[in-house]
Amino acid sequence: MNKIVKPNWSNSILNVTTSILKHYGYNSSYPTIPLLDEELEKDKKNIILLLLDGLGNENLEELSPKGILSRNKKMTLTSTFPSTTVAATSSVESGVTPLQHGWLGWSLYFKEFDRNIDIFPYRDSITKEEIPLTSGNGKEILRYKSVYDKIYEKNGDLVKRYSFHPEKINHDFTSCINKSYGDISDMFDKLYEVCQEDGKKYIYAYSANPDYDMHEFGSNNPKIKKDIFRIEKELKKFVKKVDDTLVIVIADHGHIDVEWVYISEIPGMKECLKGFPTIEGRARNISLNAGKEEEFLEIYKKYLKNDFVLYSKKEILEENFFGLGKKHFKFDDFIDDYMLCAIGNKCLGYELPKEEDFIMKSTHAGLTEREMIVPLIIIEK
Repeated sequence: MNKIVKPNWSNSILNVTTSILKHYGYNSSYPTIPLLDEELEKDKKNIILLLLDGLGNENLEELSPKGILSRNKKMTLTSTFPSTTVAATSSVESGVTPLQHGWLGWSLYFKEFDRNIDIFPYRDSITKEEIPLTSGNGKEILRYKSVYDKIYEKNGDLVKRYSFHPEKINHDFTSCINKSYGDISDMFDKLYEVCQEDGKKYIYAYSANPDYDMHEFGSNNPKIKKDIFRIEKELKKFVKKVDDTLVIVIADHGHIDVEWVYISEIPGMKECLKGFPTIEGRARNISLNAGKEEEFLEIYKKYLKNDFVLYSKKEILEENFFGLGKKHFKFDDFIDDYMLCAIGNKCLGYELPKEEDFIMKSTHAGLTEREMIVPLIIIEK
């Protein structure tokens, strides 16, 4: 069994955002990171938060132990729970915990539509059918006050706000200028152009790699090493030519290579479940049929105990897995009786995959150190 790491809400990626908000005059109820506060006090013209999806601390040490990212690593942080992009990046862009913003994981059950929805791509979790974004959709229901809103509230247009995302990702936040880019070279070229503009700026830049390729090829594949080489090559070029800029680099979570097990193949388990198990493959929300709790617990002990820790909803809340603060009004709709949280290398699917289905070789959302611990990298120029 791997070491279990729970989110530390005083030393997490959320607290990076707290420090940034403090720098721009917005007070949060969460602690800041003193080391980062000191860097921000230098009051650079450009503050860039670069998020490299999937590049956990162990992944970085394996892929590029001597590169510009490792050389400028200052400390480590925890991810959110689950250690997954939906929950983690929403905390980075909101400045609050998943408990408060409600973006708990990839798949969420909306009682308004009686449907399990993959919230980022907005499609049916079971059929994979794309769902039209009509008025009152799930994304609207979960809309939160963003970091860009908060910085604008305190600074107006004295601080420009930018958000960079790959062209394939729809990013429609208000209170910021949304910039799309092609490859990583295009991203850094556009970042440089923005940095050359007059005035103070907060810039959030999101890279889908290495996460995107890790899912397909595995976390330590030569293809991933090439991805990191390209990122570091472009980052070095950028840092060399830009002035009056602080570059903060984090990841949303790490990555672990996985083996798949399927609920439909575990005797009696599917019959215990009231509905499709949502959230993530390594952080499964479990809703039970009436009278099936004892049977479910026996099945868990027999087939899953070595690879997953089982927490009741009460335990999840008492131990602040999803965070502190006031629960989002949708939280109790999204989290049911239990959660199965991965501590080994297993990922829990529902039905056996079809031939055409994409099977991830590496993923995240569990409680292992590899998934939960990410680097804090600071490069001043």
